[in-house]
Amino acid sequence: MKFYARSRKENTGFQEGLTDMENQVERLSDEAKQLPHDAEHNAIRDRLFSIEGRSAAAYWAMVKHLLAGDIEFAGRRRQGADDLVNSMLNYGYGILYSRVWRAIAVAGLNPFLSFLHAPQKNKPTLSYDLIEEFRCQAVDRAVFTMITRGEELKINNKTRLLTDKTKEKVIENVLERLASIVPYKGSKITLTEVIRLQPRHLIECLKKGKAYRPFIGRY
Repeated sequence: MKFYARSRKENTGFQEGLTDMENQVERLSDEAKQLPHDAEHNAIRDRLFSIEGRSAAAYWAMVKHLLAGDIEFAGRRRQGADDLVNSMLNYGYGILYSRVWRAIAVAGLNPFLSFLHAPQKNKPTLSYDLIEEFRCQAVDRAVFTMITRGEELKINNKTRLLTDKTKEKVIENVLERLASIVPYKGSKITLTEVIRLQPRHLIECLKKGKAYRPFIGRY
């Protein structure tokens, strides 16, 4: 949202909404930091997901504001989405999931053992943990930019699925974002390379008992 705010400096409503969102997320971040480290794991997980859910609500409310005037967006929907925005996001996340899962496997981690998401039979839940660092940078930004610059994007009226042409555009733009150069630990590398390195960083933290540092994109 801060990235898009740079081109909306005169949009008072967007700037005010962004400030409100920042304040809300900061409060929720403080709430997360105050959680007791010695509490039962499942109880802490539930509280963390509650915080995440409230943060996500603030974020998607701003997305709705961002896209207003370009396309109708009622809100985030994962399963059974048949609208253009959610369908594009879900398709893009599918591309990203495969990249994150592969990076985890290549690093030698077990993708079925996770920290935040509860383990599920035959589900690579560690991928669900790590993908959160990259959703906004790799997929959200690609999809929202396509919409705000007025590209021709369509849903098949009969199947309620993305048209082949729209799928191609999502693939092209997500891959372009993955190839973009970003700051990382004092250097500049592609986002794809960051995805490859973060599981290795996790291994180092587990071996040495260090705090894990997630990737945070610049704007």
